[in-house]
Amino acid sequence: MTLYSSAISETIELCDDIMNRASDLIQCGIKPFDALHVASAEYAKVDVFLTVDNKLLNAMSRAKVSVLTKNPAAWLLEVLYNEQ
Repeated sequence: MTLYSSAISETIELCDDIMNRASDLIQCGIKPFDALHVASAEYAKVDVFLTVDNKLLNAMSRAKVSVLTKNPAAWLLEVLYNEQ
């Protein structure tokens, strides 16, 4: 089994694209701090955005974000199940 969290890190600096996207996400009901995280994840083209916040998960589905969004437990089950 291979887990993908082994020392993956990248710093994403705020830019106008992220700020503008965050503003759009706020209009869709996402809290400002969460909107910055989501916009940064989209900008970085991450593989998956993990959160246990069900309100955020629901808001992200309504906002039609371009990043795969999952609950960490559900995502881990998928990863483990698909790798066997």
